[in-house]
Amino acid sequence: MNATTSYADVINSIAQTTSQLTLAGQSAFVQNLLRQFVQNLPDDWLDNELDSEKPHYQALFDIINRQTWQTASIEQALNALDDIMFTGDSYPHSTSDAILLMLDMLGFYLSLTAMEEKSAVSDGWVILTAEGYLDYYDQLAEDSSENTDDVAHSFDDWLAHPLTQTAFNHVTHALELAKRTCQK
Repeated sequence: MNATTSYADVINSIAQTTSQLTLAGQSAFVQNLLRQFVQNLPDDWLDNELDSEKPHYQALFDIINRQTWQTASIEQALNALDDIMFTGDSYPHSTSDAILLMLDMLGFYLSLTAMEEKSAVSDGWVILTAEGYLDYYDQLAEDSSENTDDVAHSFDDWLAHPLTQTAFNHVTHALELAKRTCQK
């Protein structure tokens, strides 16, 4: 990308690349991005979650990190989390943004695996996955800029901040791996 790259430029570039992926490539992209995400979670990522939820989040983490991708196992963990939420014993409760992103991305992954063919809908889910990922890092960049003398954060020069550059690198890497899936 150019010396100055806006958020819109980043999203347009990703949209152009992801639209060229097959449905299998789109699923691989989401898998690769999820794996990079969980590998970069801080050690304390579960500390503020409910004890009843932790084993289910850990199960999802393990599925992603070990790349087993068993749909039934993912759905089982997600359903258990839904059951905990619906009983409401410990709610309201604030789930971390990291976990919410992981859950969103898993939802998009499951939607992609349920599809029979690539479509504008699958393209949209892939873009939403990438946008969610980038927005998560964008918020981290904003938070760090407010708390330190960090690099100014701007949508006009979005990649100038180290955290947004990192997120873009993760997305780019996940796209490259997904393209290889399409070539097999």
